Parts: sequence; structure tokens; C-alpha cells
Amino acid sequence: MTQRLLNRGARLTELLKQPQFSPLKMEEQTCVIYAGVNGYLDPLPVNRVRAFEDGCSLCCARRTMIFWNDPHVEGSVRRFGG
Repeated sequence: MTQRLLNRGARLTELLKQPQFSPLKMEEQTCVIYAGVNGYLDPLPVNRVRAFEDGCSLCCARRTMIFWNDPHVEGSVRRFGG
């Protein structure tokens, strides 16, 4: 159990490293940290965490764009003063 937690901690540490002057957006950070905390990165080698993060960020950005372009969402946000 302890070794497993140490390995997960190593992956979470990699997730928190961000290139200087290009931080992730909050929603992208939320997605990748959720994946790391809930063990989705456990099978990955530590040196592949960055590739996962890049792919997850791209997927999150696409889904966010689809979400905000949905006319039902746009109408709901307008109704609540957003």
C-alpha cells in the first residue's frame, strides 16, 4: 500500500509541473488532477504522465468548447445572468 501511494505521489508531482509562461486552464487542471487522484494514471510510467496531460488537456478543451456552444447551455447561462 505504501509503495502504491508513493508511486501515485510521483505521478501527481509530474502533473503539477507546468511549463513556464503556459499554465493550464483551471478546467484542464481539474481534469488531470481528478485523473491522478483517482488512480487513472497508476498504470502509466512516470515519464508518460506529460503525454497523458497533453492529451487530456486537448480533450477537455474540445469538450468545453462543445459545452459552451450548446444552445441549451447558452440560454441557461443567459437566464441566470451569466
